[in-house]
Amino acid sequence: MSAVAIDRDRLVETASRLVGVWSYTGHEQAMAELAVELFEEAGLRSRLQRVEDGRANALGELGGAGGGP
Repeated sequence: MSAVAIDRDRLVETASRLVGVWSYTGHEQAMAELAVELFEEAGLRSRLQRVEDGRANALGELGGAGGGP
């Protein structure tokens, strides 16, 4: 995976997307879905782990190059 260039415009856009998601305790799924989308854009393997209605975790994995677990 190549390095991701971080620039001001991209940072502002990402922050705006994050704060624009309505999520509070018990209703986190929309934020988890956005996190999975952002992880995928960054080249991470990702998945949504549903916990219960309206609740989910976002899982992202960046593989290493060292051959370990």
